Amino acid sequence: MPSSLSRFTLLALFFTLALAGARLDCGPILSLQQAATLADAGHPRIKFCWKCNQLKPPHCHHCSVCGRCVLKMDHHCVWVVNCVGALNYKFFLLFLLTHFCHNLLLSLVIGRLWEHQEHSQPHFLHLVNVFTILIDLIPSIKNYGLTSVSLFVLVLNLAFALSVLGFLIMHASLDSVFGTSKKYWFIPAYSDEDLRRMPSLQGVEYPSKPDFDAQDF
Repeated sequence: MPSSLSRFTLLALFFTLALAGARLDCGPILSLQQAATLADAGHPRIKFCWKCNQLKPPHCHHCSVCGRCVLKMDHHCVWVVNCVGALNYKFFLLFLLTHFCHNLLLSLVIGRLWEHQEHSQPHFLHLVNVFTILIDLIPSIKNYGLTSVSLFVLVLNLAFALSVLGFLIMHASLDSVFGTSKKYWFIPAYSDEDLRRMPSLQGVEYPSKPDFDAQDF
């Protein structure tokens, strides 16, 4: 019963996160007012997208599938049928984490059943168990393949790569993705305070060390 309840909870959370990743806006581009202000100020990292015919902020890229520019674009994910960007990056990582936990729990449950099953059980049930595990793991393998860049960059962000570029340390990197309040890190939502205070969600400015000059890159 506990394992069934745990599986149901993980599945419910899994589909909720998948739906959130698919339905949430991955990150709106600059408003006309923001674009005009930054253009007048001569912002060094503001570029122009010739496909969208509008200005785009740093870390903003044009998605050929969605046909639009996406803030802090990571990649276009076929599993959530949406781009992974500034506003749904947290949901996407939680989606992967939930999928991993569900697969781990499923493997443990099937392993226990296999351990205690009667020897007289038909051999084809062994194949059914193996087939079930493989079917459940295939999307995971595909997910991790598609998001290998995301996960690799996230790990590097937490350690060496971003420190070489002069960005903040591990704690700040996590804050920029999951929010400033740790009690909300594993909740599929941002607090109003995070939406106001997190510059990475606005897509225009990113936190960096005081001695780091973004114009050098």
